[in-house]
Amino acid sequence: MTKLSLYIYVALLTSLILFNGCSASNEITRWSIYYQTINKDFSDACLTFSKNDYLLAKEKFTMYNKEDTTIVNFESFAFLAECYRQLGNQDSGKIVYKAGLIKLESWGNNNSAIKDINDFRLDTLKIWDKNYPEFPNNLNNLINKVEFIPQYYDEPVVIHAEAPIYPEQARKGHIEGEVFVKILINSDGLPIQKFVIITSNKMFNEASIEAVKAFKFSSHINNKANESWWYVIPFRFRLN
Repeated sequence: MTKLSLYIYVALLTSLILFNGCSASNEITRWSIYYQTINKDFSDACLTFSKNDYLLAKEKFTMYNKEDTTIVNFESFAFLAECYRQLGNQDSGKIVYKAGLIKLESWGNNNSAIKDINDFRLDTLKIWDKNYPEFPNNLNNLINKVEFIPQYYDEPVVIHAEAPIYPEQARKGHIEGEVFVKILINSDGLPIQKFVIITSNKMFNEASIEAVKAFKFSSHINNKANESWWYVIPFRFRLN
């Protein structure tokens, strides 16, 4: 019997609210402003990187890594390492990866509510660190496709969702995995852009993208109609 578990996480915000004594509404407002700021700073650093201005990008990613205490965009460590490599200081890039791994390990140990997501981010960064000085190909896609649009700050209401079909090749090979799909949801609650940002195995990518196409969300998140939002859906492929 094959079962596929589908998990939709909004764990970062949820865990932060649980770990603070302020009212939920105040926390949502505070973290909304926080995420708007750091996502904009990350986007600005990526834009500078895409223009091959590695010196300025290095400064921006360094500042960003100090600001992003929740490590929302952990890809920043790979970008900063690449900046150092491009500037002829490959050893410093390796140090950046090590610092990122330590930060993620510490964050995961102190926030058990997001352990699954953090473990996957940690595993991904370990792979990038191992392959350094090679720059991760999927981050080139991030540079080319992602412009700054605010994330969801409240949990979106899923009106319709479908679990992806387990790839036959993976099922026969007893292969399990996880895929993170980033989607742009329009004001009608439909995913109008979609692409894989992290995957444990490429054979799960197509099934995940196809499943996302059938998703439907509430069109009135945060009472902000006529806005588009980025959101990340993790799919977990498990065999039982």
